[in-house]
Amino acid sequence: MNTEKSRLGDAENLRFRWCLETGILDVATLDMCRNYLEKYLESRLGQFHGLNGVEIAGEFDERLNSIDRDRISLEDLTFMRGQFPLEVRLSQEVLTVARRIYHSNLLNGFGFGRANCFLHMPPMVRYMLPKGTGAGVPAHVDRDYNAHMRQFVTTWVPLVEIDSSCGGVRVFESTSAYRDSFEDSKAQPTTGAAADWHVGHSTHGLKSIDCSPMSPGDVLLFGDSVLHESMSNTSLGCRLSIDLRWFMNRTDTLKTGYDFSTEALFSNA
Repeated sequence: MNTEKSRLGDAENLRFRWCLETGILDVATLDMCRNYLEKYLESRLGQFHGLNGVEIAGEFDERLNSIDRDRISLEDLTFMRGQFPLEVRLSQEVLTVARRIYHSNLLNGFGFGRANCFLHMPPMVRYMLPKGTGAGVPAHVDRDYNAHMRQFVTTWVPLVEIDSSCGGVRVFESTSAYRDSFEDSKAQPTTGAAADWHVGHSTHGLKSIDCSPMSPGDVLLFGDSVLHESMSNTSLGCRLSIDLRWFMNRTDTLKTGYDFSTEALFSNA
């Protein structure tokens, strides 16, 4: 298990660069956000009286793979895949975490500065129940799921302790051959019961690195072409995390962004 900070690529290959930084964010801010998310989950999962997290995850997985999944509302499907709803993602608790990153120097190594740093809206906020599989994203690059954006950087922020059992993010080192062929690689949507994610990219011949352990306050950064995947949560606890995507120019998105220098939303839709 590799726990050292790593940087891949150079100034010409920011899209393939990644690094893990420790102790960047203040834990009090993260605890406030975690408490808010846990209360929401407690309320939302209250309908499953008498079931523990493992049993609820099993129930979700069964529904996601059911032939009757077409009868499930999009809102419920999204939630069972481990994504919090829009009102949670737009909450001040989540935005405060993003604001802490903006006011740090965390993104400087990727060429950002206060004047050229914008947040894609809305942020992504995820949970993974113990032993659940529906929330796990196969090997992918973030631009597979964000065709409306030009070059960007993702910051992955765990709100709980990440170890080998709770799992987190696994990244794959990109070889020169992989980079040369990458532009010709197109992610394909899945079909049928597993139609929640794109078909995973091949990781054959690529060295994998598990980004653990991580603690609240640590941040994983990676360019939009870094190959990575979700690790399983085999613990008895719930994994909570926030994905924030940052871009340098207001025109780098066809949708909505947030400008922390003016504390205002803007839209290119």
